[in-house]
Amino acid sequence: AIIFNLGDLDMSKMSGAYVYKYIYVTINDKAVPSNRTTEDKNNKNYSYFIGDNLDALVKDNNIKTYYTLKDFFDVNGNGDKQEKIIGAERDIIVNLPSEIRSLKWIRKEGQTAWIPTGIDIPYNQNFEYNLSTENYGDSLISKLTIYDRLPYNGDKNASQFENTLRSAITVPDGFTAYYRTDSATGTPEEEAKSDKWVTSVDDYSKVTAIKVVMKDGTTVPSGSSIDIIVPMTSPKKVNDDLNSKSAINSFYTSRDGEQSFGVTNKVYDRLPQTLKVKKTWVNGKLDKIGVQVYR
Repeated sequence: AIIFNLGDLDMSKMSGAYVYKYIYVTINDKAVPSNRTTEDKNNKNYSYFIGDNLDALVKDNNIKTYYTLKDFFDVNGNGDKQEKIIGAERDIIVNLPSEIRSLKWIRKEGQTAWIPTGIDIPYNQNFEYNLSTENYGDSLISKLTIYDRLPYNGDKNASQFENTLRSAITVPDGFTAYYRTDSATGTPEEEAKSDKWVTSVDDYSKVTAIKVVMKDGTTVPSGSSIDIIVPMTSPKKVNDDLNSKSAINSFYTSRDGEQSFGVTNKVYDRLPQTLKVKKTWVNGKLDKIGVQVYR
């Protein structure tokens, strides 16, 4: 979101006034082809106009408000997302090729926005992966296997530590989740066919890999998508050895009965850097000092 602070305005003197702000953007991985948009997934852009005592000012000065929108994001911070406030929306036309795409996302627990790159995270912090597959092709998906080898120190993505799974994952109807607790360091084609997969474990923190398989008769129609949320936790702090290091992860998908797999984008979670500060008095006498740290 972008916020423009217009300062103090005298509404009684703004009859016929206009305010223009130009924002230049590019299409990113969250874009949905215009012929595949839904109520929940679309390319709409919203803008709102709020101010202190704005409702009273509008009423007292007999100002007509032609455009109002539901305050979906609680822009005015009063906790009511159903009220209508001054605003406007615009649907952005997105022309993309027909395709089936799988993307990996990451976010801290409690956040709403998914990130396709990475996050900085404290030790022992809950976060989530989203294994997303979107069918923007012209036909349905009738076979789908998703494989994810969770990160560990020295893996193929050059991770420097391992994250742990917090609990069982929730999968869409028509899919089954499987788990591994052994090393699982082979190729996706090799590991997907292993006989060591189970549908539940006693301790999910021991899970090293997950697999989600579409059941017979299930499909992902054109224009729809599936999201698999994986609840994770960063490692507990033992010493400073992992400071500023990262765990990097992607996942694999197969639509040909696990004969071949394609790989997605990579996301990372990076642990904090600890800065040690030592105060040394050199000549003179001071009551206090001030220190600022910039990153």
